[in-house]
Amino acid sequence: MRGKSGKLTFRQQMKLMALPGILGVIFLYILPGCALFYYAAINNVFQKRFVGLGNLLDILGNSYFLLALKNTVLLLVAALLMVLLLGLLLVLPDAFFGWRMTGVAVVLLVPLFMPSVLSVELLRLVGGGLPPRWQLLTLFVWRNTGVVLLFLSVGLAKVEKDMLEAARLDGANRWQLFVYMQFPMLTLYIGVGAVFLVMQFFGIFREAYLLFGTSFPPDEVYLLQHYMHNHFLRLNYPYLAAAAILFTAFLAGTIWGVRLLQSAMWHQRGKMLGQAVI
Repeated sequence: MRGKSGKLTFRQQMKLMALPGILGVIFLYILPGCALFYYAAINNVFQKRFVGLGNLLDILGNSYFLLALKNTVLLLVAALLMVLLLGLLLVLPDAFFGWRMTGVAVVLLVPLFMPSVLSVELLRLVGGGLPPRWQLLTLFVWRNTGVVLLFLSVGLAKVEKDMLEAARLDGANRWQLFVYMQFPMLTLYIGVGAVFLVMQFFGIFREAYLLFGTSFPPDEVYLLQHYMHNHFLRLNYPYLAAAAILFTAFLAGTIWGVRLLQSAMWHQRGKMLGQAVI
């Protein structure tokens, strides 16, 4: 229906503009998602016999999948803690002495934009003798610390200087200012950085493949992506689809856990700011 002037109304124009996005969601996400559940519920692509949750149960009982899941969880937790703690340490000079760390963060961003091949070759030159797990962690920390430091530097710049000056006049030292006023204001940026790191971590398969030159790396760095990649090479689509569903559930659960942690930090932030005001 057109308006009285013969032109489309504003609501109709918005619907027309949204149509390509809706079609994109349908064809790029909903239909492939339905196909994913279909393949996960059949025995193979030739017989196509319905097995229900059989593939999912087989994967959950597979020793290689459990090894990949354990390694992924351990490496993810270690990588997040290392990068976030290093970012906090690097932002301390700004918090304590007012030394701007934005320039340092920009320099540390360079590894993130390096080609993966170059990053891997540099790691082999410097830390090629490290255990496989530490090689991956070192590479991840080196490539992502700059982004987290930039987030934290921006968050620290948002703290009102008048509040800090008033607290100094009341006798607060630099450590108290950081713990009770500056750190609580950084919790939002820590949460954003954590979500970014989770997304970055699941792309580490590329570096792992380049480092070890195979989809069967040492057991301590065998990840969920390796497990899925190996099923793809074998054209085992039902198991690949089932593993993709479990991988998506794991990714969603991880991000949900990070969001819960961020909410808890925000709650603690309110308490700490309240103590600072008192």
